[in-house]
Amino acid sequence: MQECCKYQLHLHALSGKAWDLLRYKGNSKQAETFYRHSLTVAPSSGHAYNQLALLEVSKGSYLTPVFYYVRALSLKCPFPAASSNLSRMYTKIMTTFEGSPKISYINKFLLAQSYLHCALKIPDAANLIDEFCEELRDNVVAEMVKVKDMIKCICIAMFHLNQVQA
Repeated sequence: MQECCKYQLHLHALSGKAWDLLRYKGNSKQAETFYRHSLTVAPSSGHAYNQLALLEVSKGSYLTPVFYYVRALSLKCPFPAASSNLSRMYTKIMTTFEGSPKISYINKFLLAQSYLHCALKIPDAANLIDEFCEELRDNVVAEMVKVKDMIKCICIAMFHLNQVQA
């Protein structure tokens, strides 16, 4: 077992449980602070990113949890449960946005990624990506694009491209 993965297990066993209890008791802000601190202590461990994703899911967010799950899986010591959490998140995205007449360009991107991740509706995914690109262009021209959101989208797309190539 890699040294960092041993450290990840120790970190989770010693402090993760306490932080999770804070989250369960509704102390999300304090739990988030501890999870972010653990990123500085063990930057190659995916555990804290997985936990941050869970906090974001509880806030009703879509883009940020997907980004955090991808981060949790991309590090030197990935957090294995993030894979099933990512799949569940993509299922939730499909359930929420499929058939919706008007969804944001970010949610079109996420719905397309959901289809591709689950190998479903590939032509629909291609159409959604085209619509995302058109709306992104329009939003760039109107200076309405959040740079952080675009960075998250790029990271998610690169993660999935890397998975396909592996």
